Amino acid sequence: MTGGYFSGLVGLPSGSHKPLALGALALLTFVNCLGVKSGTRTQNVLTAAKAAGLGLLGMAAFGSCRGSWSHFFETPGPFLPPLARVSPAAGPHAAQIAHGLPIALALGLVTILYTYDGWIDVTYVGGEVVQPRRVLPRAILMGTSTCVGLYLLVNCAYIYLLSPSEMPRHENIAAVALRRAFGPAGDAALSLLVVTSTLGILNGSILTGVRVPYAMSRDGMLFRFLGRVHPRTLSPVNALIAQGGLSCLVVLFASGFDEIASLFVSTSWLFYAVSLLGLLVLQRREAAARDRGDALSPADQGERSPRIPFSSTAAILFILVTVFIIGADLVFSGWRVLAGIGIVAAGIPVYLMWSRFRAEAITE
Repeated sequence: MTGGYFSGLVGLPSGSHKPLALGALALLTFVNCLGVKSGTRTQNVLTAAKAAGLGLLGMAAFGSCRGSWSHFFETPGPFLPPLARVSPAAGPHAAQIAHGLPIALALGLVTILYTYDGWIDVTYVGGEVVQPRRVLPRAILMGTSTCVGLYLLVNCAYIYLLSPSEMPRHENIAAVALRRAFGPAGDAALSLLVVTSTLGILNGSILTGVRVPYAMSRDGMLFRFLGRVHPRTLSPVNALIAQGGLSCLVVLFASGFDEIASLFVSTSWLFYAVSLLGLLVLQRREAAARDRGDALSPADQGERSPRIPFSSTAAILFILVTVFIIGADLVFSGWRVLAGIGIVAAGIPVYLMWSRFRAEAITE
């Protein structure tokens, strides 16, 4: 995505998309290798620019007075689910795939899940946060609320500029809406905003994602070299290089952003649902232990699993909806979801190799 919009912004050919994406991966990996402060400062700048850009564009769209408030009261036409679209070359009478409303909503929400995925990233650095029980919930709530507010503002701006009946005729609603509001400058503004946003997402994923293999290695659950830090920058350089290398392989073999997103979304959210289910199981065990009057040691009390507000209802609802969305994507998207699961499953032989290597090292 970064390569496509950046090449269009500066006039580079379409063949430069993948080299630009690989260059962005290498550059931001190097920035994070320079130290945690280098990565966090870069993230702060990109996030601030993205939030300011979304807010300003949303408000400027309303200020352009080139839309209509009547669009908010217009009844949309027949609902066409995402997989019902066909190629224009197929002709106007081509057969279309039809789904019921629940399945169509589930398929449409797959991409939306990627949009709201950033809430989990802050938990990856929980081991490096002061007072995580207090800071992490506030960070998640504030960050998610800010994202919801910004995206609602931008989508309301789209509705103001384009009627609901007009939207299905355009593949890139954002480009059409901003072009209508600001003319040719709208295309440049959108490209700049998308590039900034994508770089922010990429840097945030590099900064937080590397903490998982680093922490696993430090806890003896992964190869030890991934837990080493650079003596001067104090960054987990080995883990960063390994993460960057795997990411470059995905970019090289993927056909485009949609394929990468399909590989990522379903597998990630499946694990979110599994993790939340595990948390519910832990809480039930702790409650059963308290009912039996079992005494917990001070260490066990300190590691007691966090409580979920509003009992378990929200957690169970989250699990059911997530499983339904992923199930629909698995049935109707086929090999992409299976490929994502296969990539994750490839970690099993790596873990078995590491376990065997560790057992041999202990016996020696």
